[in-house]
Amino acid sequence: MTSRWSTSQLIAEYKDLQAVCLAISLDGRCALSSRRSISLIDCNKPDVIDHRIKRETKWDSTATEFNPLDSNLLAITNAQTVQIYNIDANVRNTASDSSNGQNGSTGKDTQLVTLRGHTRTITDLNWSYSDVNSLATASYDNNMYIWDIRDFRKPQLSMSSVAGATQVKWSKVNEHMLATSHEGDVRVWDRRKNNTPIHYITAHLSKINGLDWNPNIGSQFATCSQDGTVKFWDLTTSKSKPDILTTGLPVWRARFTTVKYLTKLVPLHSFVGHLDVVLDFGWHNKNGNEYELITWSKDNSLRIWKVDSQLLTLQNEDNCGHAFDFNADDKLLLVSRWPRRLPWLSSRCGAASGCRELDLGSIFSPSLVNFR
Repeated sequence: MTSRWSTSQLIAEYKDLQAVCLAISLDGRCALSSRRSISLIDCNKPDVIDHRIKRETKWDSTATEFNPLDSNLLAITNAQTVQIYNIDANVRNTASDSSNGQNGSTGKDTQLVTLRGHTRTITDLNWSYSDVNSLATASYDNNMYIWDIRDFRKPQLSMSSVAGATQVKWSKVNEHMLATSHEGDVRVWDRRKNNTPIHYITAHLSKINGLDWNPNIGSQFATCSQDGTVKFWDLTTSKSKPDILTTGLPVWRARFTTVKYLTKLVPLHSFVGHLDVVLDFGWHNKNGNEYELITWSKDNSLRIWKVDSQLLTLQNEDNCGHAFDFNADDKLLLVSRWPRRLPWLSSRCGAASGCRELDLGSIFSPSLVNFR
């Protein structure tokens, strides 16, 4: 098979940020969070920090995420609490300060609410895809909470387990369903059934680093682990074994993408460039079928990789000459892993802290994956 690599189209270096989390909004804004600030960057102008929200804390964030239904809402973890910001208000305040001759790079404090309830470090958070006010959090304190940010005094719903949760993810199709990971196990919950999981899954022998639901099929999700595998689960089947992708290295993140394919199970493309581990990545849909892959690395560089229609219809020698066509039931998986190339949408790492490589490959059906 002919190897196809590409380098990033745009590179923006921010040596002083020391950001550990990346969030990307649907309207094309990046948020890089560090202990000192949240830096807001326009994906179309990645070399300029448009706005900076001050935050002084001694804790690194474990998760930062824009609301998928309202791109002005940004949630960020801070030890045992979650801080929610109104980004739109911050932009307006910054513009006002700039017009008054003040420093326009740093906005006023536009923090809406602080969610308090957990007694140990919050490990993950996730906005609902169906309710703009609903946010789920997971913590080492063995509790998972669902919050209504309009009433932030206490959680709307509490779920508990015998082990702390490291991941929490809402289904992208079923508004009532979410999944949590606990070391190597997964629990699937229905919020209407209170504190009782509807599925228990012994998924991996090592810690689960990432969990993601299929955006088209509500019963399917993927998990990735320190054991070097990505596994694909379907809650509607009676199969005792999931479909498995074996990478040979610990996998930091595995995510379904927004790009749809119908193709054989072969790697499609490699993105090469970062000099240190990739901390996070995400997609930006510029217009229609034009996509950009955005990555943030420990080398303090933000890189944007153009994934245009020519790449999306790339013909691979090992794919019998068939083009990669769009199909509503098939998705890509991106894998980030330790070397410095980027291919699949998952992340295969030499360490749980991140990866230098993202692999872009296709999944058929989308339960099987072939990784080179």
